[in-house]
Amino acid sequence: MRKKDKKFLKRRGATYYLNAPGRGPRGKDLVKSLKTTSLDLAIARRDVMLSEAKSDGWSELEKLTAAKSRGWPSIGDLIRGYYAWAAEAKGIGKAPKPTTIRKSCQAILRIVRVVEPSVPFIQTKQDDPANDSIPEALDQFSTLLLTKDLATEFARHKFSQGEIEGKVKSNVQVTIGAELRQARSTLAMNAQGPKSPREYYVEHGINLPECVFEFHKAQKSFHVSPPAYQRPAEELIEGTLRAGRALQETNPNLFLAFTLAYELGLRPSEAAEAKWSWFKQRKNGDVEVTIQADRLKLGEEGWEGPKHSTAERPGRTIAITQKVFNDIIPFFDRNNPTGYVIPFPQKTTRYNLIGIELNGFMRGLGWTKDAGFVKASYELRKLRGSDYYAKLGAEQAKNFLGHASVVTTEQFYANLGRDRVKALEPERLPDAIEETSLDSNLFALVS
Repeated sequence: MRKKDKKFLKRRGATYYLNAPGRGPRGKDLVKSLKTTSLDLAIARRDVMLSEAKSDGWSELEKLTAAKSRGWPSIGDLIRGYYAWAAEAKGIGKAPKPTTIRKSCQAILRIVRVVEPSVPFIQTKQDDPANDSIPEALDQFSTLLLTKDLATEFARHKFSQGEIEGKVKSNVQVTIGAELRQARSTLAMNAQGPKSPREYYVEHGINLPECVFEFHKAQKSFHVSPPAYQRPAEELIEGTLRAGRALQETNPNLFLAFTLAYELGLRPSEAAEAKWSWFKQRKNGDVEVTIQADRLKLGEEGWEGPKHSTAERPGRTIAITQKVFNDIIPFFDRNNPTGYVIPFPQKTTRYNLIGIELNGFMRGLGWTKDAGFVKASYELRKLRGSDYYAKLGAEQAKNFLGHASVVTTEQFYANLGRDRVKALEPERLPDAIEETSLDSNLFALVS
């Protein structure tokens, strides 16, 4: 490290602080703790403090212009730039979902808050990110804070927090990797559209410092794949399936939720959007289910499909037996104009039937957090996916579960010996992706 890099930097114990004579407001000395033991982070914070002190009397526009001319945009510049890129991409149907845009930006802010607790969050409003409020206070924080050392400090913070809260270390590792992966989306070099976020920034004068790209690459060091699937004890599985079938008489709505999660492998968000128009009859007697939101056309403004449903990848198609469909069809209500399978008008109510009620039901059967089941209702989907993997192969399981890549499926079920899996049901599993022509007529009930 060159000597000039340490200008005005002093240490008290292991912590760096700034001691800059005559550099403070009105010519006073600027002495302030930098709250870090990392030299790289101390240099970044020193530069930000000296810059802010120098521009203390400038207007906001002058500060922003000066920051850009030095190649030091603020965190606010970065967030606004990402929102602007997403708005432009949305115009050609290539934008991330609104929830994804927000999660990526909020992830950056959560990470920076580890070293700068006063960093404010974005105020979200309604469904459209265009209505969100990006605090002006974010302009007080430079993108020079985004370094590989910040990623390390964030990981250290999460491990410490997880230890206090009694969390499993491997789960904390997955969380760290996920947060950093979300944050790095705002700095992506590649995109499905004609322009990546990073290219958009350069085009609009947001010239990011080199340390930001080191932060972008740091995520790879913390990437941890979720633990491979461990099939639960057969006693727990069989007891759960018996209890699930019994719900048909005791709690019909919960039975429907159980069936959608297990037999169709739907995520809670997908089950909440499930519509009767998804179902079509196959000539071989099976029922084909096309899992996608159809409230609006693909790519149309305001369209939000289930996970992995985009203009380029419009949902997935699976198959269920006629017997399973016969369990579902009693819930059809010709007088219900919404067409949703779960017979509630509000999306939140439909979602909570699985996310809360079914989850509680599963907890009562032994699928507890202490036993390693973080999302109890999700275990039904994993369980059925393991059947597809063991009996029909990785490609079928990948399609049934809606994984983006078969590699994900292979890694998740890597420990699942296909010759050791006991069939949960005597009948066959329907081929989810067979090339079978459909009957020309949809079900009369659901047309």
